[in-house]
Parts: sequence; structure tokens; C-alpha cells
Amino acid sequence: MAGGREKSAKYIETENGPRIVEETQVYVARYTDATGRFRERSTGCRDLRAAEHQLNTWLQEVDRIKVGIVSQDELDVGKKMQGKILDYLPDFEWHLKTKQATANHIFSTISRIKKVCLVCHFDKMTDLNADVLLRWLQTQTDEGIRIILLLEDDDEVIGKTNQTALAAHQRLDRLFKPIVR
Repeated sequence: MAGGREKSAKYIETENGPRIVEETQVYVARYTDATGRFRERSTGCRDLRAAEHQLNTWLQEVDRIKVGIVSQDELDVGKKMQGKILDYLPDFEWHLKTKQATANHIFSTISRIKKVCLVCHFDKMTDLNADVLLRWLQTQTDEGIRIILLLEDDDEVIGKTNQTALAAHQRLDRLFKPIVR
């Protein structure tokens, strides 16, 4: 029953028992995967040519696995790289909790990741770019120094601020040199 009314649907008899037949707005692909299991997946395509292209992509992946060019794990990693960074934050948060990090550390780390992703336009893992991140960090450092210099005119404070900024810049250089190379 749906919404208080009985509904009827077409069904067909298969070797595995009765199966409901319904029409969808998108094409469904049927193929055998690399392990020999029968797969039925939605292509997400309304156009026949686009659906055929998606099916061919899946069949090429199956062939690459069967031949031994790539493994299923390698394909899964490639697919994860196309996923959104924010979708992986709950897993990363769980990882931090298993490392017994403090609640404050976890909250601040997740907040910083979200802020950097938003400001630097890092939506997917493939969007990550060390140059963009370094430019953003440099502007943050420069803006922080300018604000302090505008607020304080005392020579002693200016000297300390410049030393602090230089030390922070050197730490950033040490942190991100491996990424840039």
C-alpha cells in the first residue's frame, strides 16, 4: 500500500522468483563483472548513446582487471579521487578519534579543512593544488602582519611581529616543500 491505496505493478517470473518490472527515466546496463558476477547498474543517462558509452566504460574496466593491467583496488582509489573532499571528512574525523586526539584538536582540524576547501575551491581530491594553497597561506600571513602593523605603531611590537611572521613563514616553507617538489 502506498499513501493508503493499493498499487499494482507488472511482474515477470524469473528463475529466481517473481520480479517487479518498472519503467525508469534512465537506462539500466546489464553486464558481467571481472569476478563473473552478473551486474545490473543504472547508467544515470536518459540518452541511449550516453548509456552505451557508460556501459562501454564499465566493460573496459572489466577487461583491464581481467588482463591484469589494474586491480579492483586501484580502480576504487581512482574513483575516490573524483569524490568530494567534504564526503570524506566523517571518515577522517573517525580516524582522528581512533588516534585519541582531543575533541578540540578534532574540531579545529575539521574546521580548518572546511575553510581551506571553501576558500581555495578544493571540491574534489583532484582539485588539491599546492601552489593555490601556498598563495592563500601567503595572503593570510601578509594580511595578519598588515593588521597588526596598523594596530600597533610601537617599534618593539613591529620588530616582534616581523620576527614572528618570519618564523611562521619558515615553518610553512618546511611544511610544504615536500609537496611542491
